[in-house]
Amino acid sequence: MPEQLDPSHDSSHDPESTTPHDLGTRYTTAPNPRARRLKFAGSVAGIAVMVAIAAYLSFGNTASSVRGQEFGFSVKGPEAIDITFDVAKPKDATVICTLNALNTNYAQVGTKDVTIGPSDVGEARYTTQIATTELAVTAVIESCTLVD
Repeated sequence: MPEQLDPSHDSSHDPESTTPHDLGTRYTTAPNPRARRLKFAGSVAGIAVMVAIAAYLSFGNTASSVRGQEFGFSVKGPEAIDITFDVAKPKDATVICTLNALNTNYAQVGTKDVTIGPSDVGEARYTTQIATTELAVTAVIESCTLVD
């Protein structure tokens, strides 16, 4: 038979109905100092790994230190298109940029490799002409890579 409760007496608010043992299980137990040290060490190790990855991506990966960006193009007719582009690279590096001329179907109708040698500036703008087999509607940089 279920226990009959007296509605006039709510034991949940009765200070005498709660023992110190009940309070310890009701709330979290005291933190373990060893667990706290392990969490701290894990956090420090995680931050160190993230800093190492960021440093590698910023300084260690030389391929990412070269960047090419199209600036504009000018269609010269069905035989040629001019492309103007920016290249950012280390000043003492030599870079080869592959440029493509594309038609309305995005098919390659012309290509050109441009070698950019060491210079006094890290970023510069260049213009070159790509010979085409038919009318090109755009010109793009396929890639810019460091020469070993």
